[in-house]
Amino acid sequence: MTQHTSERIREGQLAARERAAATNDEIRARAVDSSDVIPVGATEIAERLDVKRTTVQQWTQRGLLPEPRWVVGGRPAWAWADVEQWARETGRLS
Repeated sequence: MTQHTSERIREGQLAARERAAATNDEIRARAVDSSDVIPVGATEIAERLDVKRTTVQQWTQRGLLPEPRWVVGGRPAWAWADVEQWARETGRLS
């Protein structure tokens, strides 16, 4: 292995560590008391807001819903508190 190649590998490893650290910082910044976090998917959001699931999917595609906090089974999942706050602020829940 040449010196140039090993330097590029080290740079790549450093960049990966920096990205991981930034991601961990974002997660910590969004963390709340776990008793306050209730994960919900599109179906449960639709049920709680009394709309069709396709409406929730449209809100997601249009970027109207808050950003999901997790991906579970390949699907987005939101903290209910985030969705509830958004729904109240936008008049979708009273």
